[in-house]
Amino acid sequence: MPRHSLGWYLIAAAALVSCQGGPVPVPGPASPAPSPSSRPVNAEVAAYYAKASVPFSTVARGLGQFSSDPELGGRQPSVTGLFQNPEDRAAFIQEKQVSNPDITLPPVDFASETAIVVTAGDQPDYQHETDVVAVHDAGDAYVVYAIVWQPNPESTVQPMVGHPYHYVKTSKLTKPVRFAPLMKAYLGDRPNSGASPKP
Repeated sequence: MPRHSLGWYLIAAAALVSCQGGPVPVPGPASPAPSPSSRPVNAEVAAYYAKASVPFSTVARGLGQFSSDPELGGRQPSVTGLFQNPEDRAAFIQEKQVSNPDITLPPVDFASETAIVVTAGDQPDYQHETDVVAVHDAGDAYVVYAIVWQPNPESTVQPMVGHPYHYVKTSKLTKPVRFAPLMKAYLGDRPNSGASPKP
């Protein structure tokens, strides 16, 4: 290319950039998807966990079999149980027709411990889970807080009815025990999923 042609080309390019207010930005790489740890904390879930003031430990959990309710069309409702002695446990097992009770609700040392069970009733798949997340000393009584975890909206699940439950024990409770409303939340909001640290 002749020298004068190159000069005119450079002048024209500079003028074009000047008229457009600067170079055209080049698109960069797409922003990465949020990591699990950046998932917003579910305030209601965090509030339930924050109620914990009485230590407890898991005795058993999973998918249990409890009696159905004819008024619910044969479905299994959500139930709770409090066992202060072997008789409490035996009565619950008989009333709720618990399958494999020695595995589902094994006995504890009732001389020094109290046992608590929370079931979620019929759920549409095996991905649902139940957690007792807190036992709270409210002064005049103890309050048990539990959550039923359901699959995240984007999850693919196989429809198959499950009955998730959680069976825990504490040191002997000497005041009345109440159960807070059973909360429902997504599995992605569970503290160990990366949504938030455990309180």
